[in-house]
Amino acid sequence: MRHGLMAARAGVAAFCWMSPISLAATVKFESVPVGTKYGESFEQVIPSEDGIDMSVEQFFLNQFTGFYWAEVVGPAEDHELAIDNINILFDLTNVGFNVTSLTLEYVEWGGNDNFAVNGGSILQLAELTDIPVNVAPGVTALVDGGLITLTGDIDSVLIGGQELTVDSIVAIPEPTSLVLLGAGGLLALRRLRRTGFVSRNSSR
Repeated sequence: MRHGLMAARAGVAAFCWMSPISLAATVKFESVPVGTKYGESFEQVIPSEDGIDMSVEQFFLNQFTGFYWAEVVGPAEDHELAIDNINILFDLTNVGFNVTSLTLEYVEWGGNDNFAVNGGSILQLAELTDIPVNVAPGVTALVDGGLITLTGDIDSVLIGGQELTVDSIVAIPEPTSLVLLGAGGLLALRRLRRTGFVSRNSSR
């Protein structure tokens, strides 16, 4: 009984230290060598990071389509993905949890951009700051200081540009899953305490 109670308490303590950020799935391109290029074929797969699958897609500009390349650039400890007339699709369906928030860092160097959420219509934008607040059904966007923040149920994000770099894509789990996990630990603790109380009383 004592061991079971200690285990339950440990589980609850672990939950108290958990946060959506600590359990987030992240892409930073650090494991990919600088100079690695993608764009040899449509829908070419980029190695997954933290359960986030990636692929290259066509870039759209007015009535034209482009498909050039994306390249890992930067110093040894701070890689980024440089995008040149191509789109990158981030598929979140294999991260192991429901994503309800996502952040993405970017730097624009010129030209137009593409953006889409959850497989919706690809927006053609003069700047990423033109992303509408209601970017997809049930999903809102906030763009500020080189950071895109999406809120809602998110399965995929597509981003591309003529001259653009992206980095630090962070997919954050829904708080509900953490609440349920914590409730499960508390319920186990209550059951163990109740059982222990009955056992002590019955032995008197």
